[in-house]
Amino acid sequence: MNRSVRLVLAAALAAAFTLFSVSSSGAIVSSQPGVHDWLFDTSGKGGVDTKAEAVTVAHRYDIVVAAQRYQPFLSAMKAAKPGIVVAQYHKGTSVYGSDFTWIKANHPSWLLHTPTGALLKSSYGTYLIDVGNPAVRTWMADYAKAQQAAGWTGVYLDSMGLYGFSGFSGNPVNPRTGKVFTTSEWIAAETGLAQTVDNAISIPLLINGMRTGPGYWSDTSPLVSGIEAGEFEGCFRDASARISAYPSTASWLATVRALQDVQSKGRSALCWTKTWTTATTAQINAWHSFALASFMLANQGHEYFYFTGHRSDNGNTWYGDDQVKIGSPSGSLTSNGAGVYYRRYSAGIVVVNPTGSSAGVQLPATFHTPSGASVSQLNVPAHSGMFLTS
Repeated sequence: MNRSVRLVLAAALAAAFTLFSVSSSGAIVSSQPGVHDWLFDTSGKGGVDTKAEAVTVAHRYDIVVAAQRYQPFLSAMKAAKPGIVVAQYHKGTSVYGSDFTWIKANHPSWLLHTPTGALLKSSYGTYLIDVGNPAVRTWMADYAKAQQAAGWTGVYLDSMGLYGFSGFSGNPVNPRTGKVFTTSEWIAAETGLAQTVDNAISIPLLINGMRTGPGYWSDTSPLVSGIEAGEFEGCFRDASARISAYPSTASWLATVRALQDVQSKGRSALCWTKTWTTATTAQINAWHSFALASFMLANQGHEYFYFTGHRSDNGNTWYGDDQVKIGSPSGSLTSNGAGVYYRRYSAGIVVVNPTGSSAGVQLPATFHTPSGASVSQLNVPAHSGMFLTS
């Protein structure tokens, strides 16, 4: 499909707002410098309940994965930020509720089974479906076309990647082989599903399935070929890991490189870092700075950041990422050889130490700390990220 039909950019837009388009290769692209955020707000209660709140969300976020309650506000959000991507939450590889009831009654062969013949039911009450079945793919494509007709500006599919092997009552049998799906077979089936859905619509397709940087390299990277944006839900950490559980340098670098790789393929990367564990405000803030700085090391203009310090965070929660004003990337990711990584921007520099020990770094020029001090070298604490201005 010719991606040029995917333009979602209005012809004129006030300079206060971010400019967006979908590139010829499929990435959701911003033409403005700075941190670009996305939002996952799918709770059926609280959060955004009024037009004014929805417009505030539109000003803060570039991509919104939303609950059904956002639909009455879609026009207002698009007027506030033409080109914003708002996609309703939807499962990609499993069904529940009325969808499950309908499929069980009309197309039971769409439901996957364990080797003993039992249905695959998750701890969330969802049932795994056969995404390799052409009829299932058509059914999902029809859903996507209905979303576009209803005014949503994106389609989101959750539980892609290897989620089909996690939290279910067994392992799924591939109906085409009679044997349990291998991970590569499952990813290939999902990629085919994504491509079918993507070809049916002219708005971006976003999926949750990349999970982690190491997981991307070992399993999920093929999914990129069928989508516009892929979500790393475990971006730099698992949500419930203890607050002191920082990634190894190898794991951290694998995530930075994965974010880069998605963008290099002309797609967009959605990074979601969660600290859903026991922690002080200072510890949460430290994780926010570390994750955001790490994210900015990978920025190629096609990536979006989301941080939730508490499980209860919603669309009204804001961590002020727009306060980072260092311009646009002007250099490549650089290591000082002693564990510190940095990258120059047009109006500053981002510096990250992913190791467990403090380390010094000689900066390529003189920069200014948030307090205004001029520095040309730094001692960077363990597991920390810094933003300095020119």
